Amino acid sequence: CELFNPDGSPVSQGGFAGSVKDDSGKLVKDATIKISLNVDTGQGKFPLAYNAYTNELGRYRSLDPKGVVADFLAVDIEIDPKTVEVTASKVGYEMTRRFVRGRPKSGGFYEIDFVLKKKS
Repeated sequence: CELFNPDGSPVSQGGFAGSVKDDSGKLVKDATIKISLNVDTGQGKFPLAYNAYTNELGRYRSLDPKGVVADFLAVDIEIDPKTVEVTASKVGYEMTRRFVRGRPKSGGFYEIDFVLKKKS
């Protein structure tokens, strides 16, 4: 299923996806996934950040950073997922691990899983 913008151009379906678990292996719902990047606008670097959230199953899926940059800064650039900072947090927890699973060869979502530990 391919999505299209109002002008008929295809919507990029990249972005970040994965899961968040606690250190005992239980899925964590309502965790915040922060996606941060610096965009070269031609007039210098512009910091941009947005969030995604885990659902009831501890899974998240973010917007495509290229689309976010295009919408907010009106700049059409290619973004290397390796240059984007992706972190997970939840009140009462701290991030202990980050697993980068990579991006499928055919495109799609760059997969990153997280482990959070309850603060003592």
